[in-house]
Amino acid sequence: MAGDPYFLTDLIVDCGVFYLFLEGTYSCPGKRLALMTAKMVLVYTVYYYDFSFTLGEDGTAISRDKCDKVILYAGPLKCSFQKL
Repeated sequence: MAGDPYFLTDLIVDCGVFYLFLEGTYSCPGKRLALMTAKMVLVYTVYYYDFSFTLGEDGTAISRDKCDKVILYAGPLKCSFQKL
């Protein structure tokens, strides 16, 4: 049983019961909290910092070096941040 992530699947009688926690009134409260935290970090960073490219960076590598699979992985982007 050690190391097997599916050892509890034998105990699940109805897989449909977990759907209630995905959306709607009884959705997971942690999902909304995580989204709100990510938004606040982004807003704080954009509001209080000045962005610029590092030396030798022109911003084309982010689209040129992307890897499009099931999830889109953007290429590298080298930026510098200076507090305003």
